[in-house]
Amino acid sequence: MFSIARLDSHASGGGVSNGRGAAGAIRVVRHHALAASPWRNGRGLTRELLRGPDIDGAPAWRIRIAEIVQDGRFSTFPATDRLIAVAQGTGFELIFADVLAPARAMLRPDSPAFPFSGERPCSCRLLAGPVRALNVMTKCHIARASVEIIHVTEAIRPEAWRARAGAERTECKLIVVALDDGLGYRAAGVAGALASGDALCADGPDAAQLVLAPVVGVPRVACILIERSS
Repeated sequence: MFSIARLDSHASGGGVSNGRGAAGAIRVVRHHALAASPWRNGRGLTRELLRGPDIDGAPAWRIRIAEIVQDGRFSTFPATDRLIAVAQGTGFELIFADVLAPARAMLRPDSPAFPFSGERPCSCRLLAGPVRALNVMTKCHIARASVEIIHVTEAIRPEAWRARAGAERTECKLIVVALDDGLGYRAAGVAGALASGDALCADGPDAAQLVLAPVVGVPRVACILIERSS
């Protein structure tokens, strides 16, 4: 049986730094160290932060940061559920070309992550210049994700959010992605700072000890929970 919580080997490239040993691990993925890949339709660039194990030739889940520099169509992803949020920039509007509701969705930095099916044909209209967007994609009937965007005004424990979400089980993974600069972290003697687009995973006993705190201003962070579909 595969593990939803396992990271695929593709997620351990040059952008990843590790701490601790086998009993626990702090993994930080640096956005700036990842190579950008063009979209399938050629209208943008994306950097893949993390991904889960491959199931039938496709990852069970993946987390990406996309750079959108012009209006245009999004690629479709069959049998995929998506969540999208503004990481940097003023925001954008999604315009769907099918008959399902909603027909449009306006996303700004303070908007919650927006869920939609990767099969829905849609276009993006930028509100005022280029943006970076956080994309969380899960394979239907294999994995599911939830995303909560938090303004970090004081020290917080992401593990407490997982407990409130009712995900106190082993087949889940908690990942945090900094949407702004100025986010500090510490766990089990490891401390550092995250810039916009950086991701952090804490496994084993370190997950319960992870603390996030503002270093500059009130940074936003996306708390992402990946778990097996029921």
